[in-house]
Parts: sequence; structure tokens; C-alpha cells
Amino acid sequence: MAFDGIYLYALARQISQEALNSRVEKIHQPSKEEIVIWLRSPAGRCRLLCCANPSAPRIQLTGLNPENPKIPPQFCTLLRKHLSTGKLAGVRQEGLDRVLHLDFEAINELGDVVTITLTMEIMGRHSNLILVNQEGKVLDAIRRVGEEQSSVRLLLPGVTYRPAPAQHKLNPFDATPEQAKAAFAALPDMAFAKAILQVYQGISPLLSRELAEYTCNGAELTKNQVSDYRYQRLFDRLAELKQQIDSNCAAYTMVLENGRPREFSVCPLEQYRGALESREFADPSSLLDGFYSQRDLQLRMAQKGQDLLRVLTSASQRAQRKLDHRQQELQRSLDRQRYQQLGDLIQANLYQIQKGDTQATVTDYFDPEQKPVTISLNPALSPAQNAQKYYKEYRKAKTARELLGDLIQQNQEEIVYLDSIFDELARATRESDLNAIREELEQQGYLRKTRRKLKPDKPLPPMEFVTEDGFTVFCGRNNRQNDQLTLKTARNYDLWFHTKDIPGSHVILQSQGEDRPIPERSILQAATIAATHSRGQDSNQVPVDYTLIKYVKKPNGARPGMVIFTHNKTLYVAPNPALCEKLAKDS
Repeated sequence: MAFDGIYLYALARQISQEALNSRVEKIHQPSKEEIVIWLRSPAGRCRLLCCANPSAPRIQLTGLNPENPKIPPQFCTLLRKHLSTGKLAGVRQEGLDRVLHLDFEAINELGDVVTITLTMEIMGRHSNLILVNQEGKVLDAIRRVGEEQSSVRLLLPGVTYRPAPAQHKLNPFDATPEQAKAAFAALPDMAFAKAILQVYQGISPLLSRELAEYTCNGAELTKNQVSDYRYQRLFDRLAELKQQIDSNCAAYTMVLENGRPREFSVCPLEQYRGALESREFADPSSLLDGFYSQRDLQLRMAQKGQDLLRVLTSASQRAQRKLDHRQQELQRSLDRQRYQQLGDLIQANLYQIQKGDTQATVTDYFDPEQKPVTISLNPALSPAQNAQKYYKEYRKAKTARELLGDLIQQNQEEIVYLDSIFDELARATRESDLNAIREELEQQGYLRKTRRKLKPDKPLPPMEFVTEDGFTVFCGRNNRQNDQLTLKTARNYDLWFHTKDIPGSHVILQSQGEDRPIPERSILQAATIAATHSRGQDSNQVPVDYTLIKYVKKPNGARPGMVIFTHNKTLYVAPNPALCEKLAKDS
């Protein structure tokens, strides 16, 4: 990737042209290292994204609208305090360093106009976003840097902001040919692409290879092999790049490998010689939206999904251990049913047992062969008391058996419920899907409620489909939606679908009146939707139960998404994502 100083130069120009003198309308912090500033001007609104994530550091205008957390993090609150209603008054880049300063004119607590600078430093794993007051003091940074992290440059509230050490290289946009030739001459012989990297600031390895490719007409030359003519081609190409950026006609280019974004630059990348797919964009920000949007979503989803997966795995393992232990206890209690028989045998032989005996051998009337059995006795107890002791052990075992039966059923239901959440997590495609899972786990006590609720999430609508016969089908995205669809939305003569014995969504096929039968094709398509939105989505054939909604009930105290049903039939269908996409109402 080539988020270099030249690319930042192009972004700075775009931000200046489209956002300068705009007022700050809103500030959001969608993730730990990402800020979105909403700006408004008479010409319209725009969103400025500042991302200090080491894997994707950048600053850009964005057409995307990342989900915003209900509770603003501390750095977001600080930005709102100092920048709300402020005006973007300046956009500054020192040479072609990968540092951009955004100067905001704002009103302080005393009513005075002050300049607050938001500085975006794009430095790989050291990328940062720093808020600095007009006295040059750091108000805070999105990633604080103390003495443990750096003994050279602190980024903490109250310290004086000091720029990162400057690179003593030439600015390719204003260096003269004489200055450049002298700088090249001072270097030892090396590959020309590497020499370009050594001489100029603001140029990435990707762009240096592209410039060398252009200068040398595809030949791999060393610095000493480059003629004056070729040096002039380099200088002319750099001047052309600047002119194209300044006149808003640069060909911002992304290359893709197997459909996945791989590289981007301010110019076409001929070095790949057509081996990779290439796409051009009209401006640098729209390219970055295209390059990072899917990648950022996958990163956030992966991080949140891993957190939820750990919680679910731990809860499932804990529930399974409890189930195993209780099943062992139940087996032991079943073995204790023999205690009642031993008590009966003692009662039947009281006449031949004496107090003080430690055991008694009697005929076992419960054995078909009536073999003798030896019974252990407590010598301190009378024969009748020994019989009562065995009866007491039997009653304890019977009570434990009844209690364990209920607990085992609860454990089994919990494991089935957690299995349904595993399935939801595996099929989640949006952050809001993960947030819904997190909220459900909080409500069920598997996660602590660490977030203060200001307002509830706007409910996601269920997935909606229309069969080829014109019948509406709803499909739940999560357990809460499953309950809503099955228990409140559906009517008595609607059909309810669910995969047999495996987790999946509740699917409702709406009838069009009691007097109009539902065509077989629509029933099959609804079953296919249920199979596709289940754990069996990768199987060749999935059994799907269906019945009238009036035969579906939710037991008292049952967990979200858990129901019982009767009068059902079973269809065997193949999951079909293409059919689901075709039938989706929004398609």
C-alpha cells in the first residue's frame, strides 16, 4: 500500500477544497483508534475520517457511515468539548511528511476564539491522532505515549507537542533538477528504485518502483546506469504528478488480486504489467473508502466476534461439565434404589438379626434365583434402626434423582440455547448483528453489563423475502427477533419453519387468508430459506420442520428463541443462497 506523503498531499488538497471553513456538526468515535468528524458548510455536509489503527492509518473524507457506540470514549468527549461548533480554518502538511495538521477555530470556555489543532501522524505502528492547543501543549492523544513507550518523544496531556524527527530528504515537488542530481550522485550505486526512495521524501517503495519503471522503460537499472535523459524523464514525471493532483485529474488507482484490494497509488501501476485487476477513482478519498471499508469491517467483526466466541466457548464448556457431573450423580442415585430392597430384607429377617451384628446374610427375595446376600449393619443400631437407615438413604437418593432430573434438563436446554448463539455468531455479517448477540448474552447473565444504556438500539428488521407465488416470508436474524416473529408477528394460519435438531432462524411464511391455500412451491422456498439460514447452510440436504403457527408454543421461563411445537411435517431441502438472494425483498 502506498499511503505515502504524496498521497497525503492529494488528500490535503481534497480536504481543503471540500471542507475548509466548514463547521463541526458532530464527532463520533466508532472504534478505539478511529474518529469521524461531521462537517457542515453552505455547500453541504461531509465526514472526515481520522484513523490511527496501525493496520490502516489514514485521514480522508468518507462516504461511509460507521456505526457509533452509545457511550463516547474519553478522547471523543474531549474532542467534542474543544471542537464542537468550531470551524476548520486550515489544513497544513509540512513538506511531504505523513503528518497533517487540521487547525480549528473554536470558542473556549471564556468565550474567546482560539485555535485548536488536530494532528494526524501516519507512521505505521506509531500512528497517532493528537489534539494540541494554541500554546502548543498536548491536550490528549488517541494513543498516549509515556516514558515506558518512548524516552525521546512524549505524547501526554500537558507536555509540549514536538513533531517527529524530520527526514532530511528532498521534496520531489519543489526540488530543482540540480539538487536532485547532486543527491543521487552522493549515493553509492544501488537499484534506481531504491535510490529514488533514498533521495525523495513522501515516496513509498511502491511509488518508487513505479517511477523507476517509467523512467527506465521497464528495465531494471542501477543508479549509475541511468542517463541524464532518463533523469529528466523522472523529473518530468514528478512534475506531471503534481500538476495532475493540483488540477484534480490524477488517476487514483487500486489494484486487486483475486478480487481483493492489494495496493493503491496516486497513479496507474504499470509495474504489474496487467497481471492484476486495476480500478481508477476520481479522488483519493473514494479510493480509500473502496480499499478499506470491507477490510475494516472484517477487522472489527473479527475482534468483536472473537470476544463473543470466547464467552460462548467458556459458557458452553462450563454447562457441559455441569451436565457430565450431574449425570454421574444421577447414575449413583439410581444405584441407590437397592437401598430400599436392603431395608425390606432386614425388615423381613428381624427375628434372626441381633443388635451388635456387623452384617447379616439373608435370602434375596428380589433376585430371581433367590441367592443369599450379605448386608452391612451398624452394630450400634437395632435391626429395625438399620432398616430405617437404608430407607433413609433410599429417600435421599429418590429426592436427589428428582432434583437432578430437573437440573439435567436445564443443562441440556442451556447447551441447546448456547448452540443457537454459536450459530448466530457464525452467520453474523454486520456489527449490529454482533451487538445484538452481546446484548442478549448480557440479558441472560453471561456477560456483565458494562455499558450504560442511554437509548436502546434501533431494532434491525427481520430479513424479508417474497416467494415466486407472491407470499411474504420473514426470517429472524437472532433469538430476540425469532421470538418477536413467532410469538407476536405471526398469525394462527401462517406457517412456521425451523431446521430439524440443528440451530437456525425461525422462518414465517405468511398466509393470505384461511381460505387461500399456500402453494407447494412457496412452502419449499420457505423451507430453503430456513435451511440456508441455519448451521446446515453448507450441507447438501437439510431436514426442515414446519407447522401452523398455532401449534408453536413457548414454555414459561424458556430462553430466547426456544419453543416447542406439534403437528409438524418435515421437508428435506438443499440450502440455496442464490435463491434467497433472488427472493430477498431488497434485491
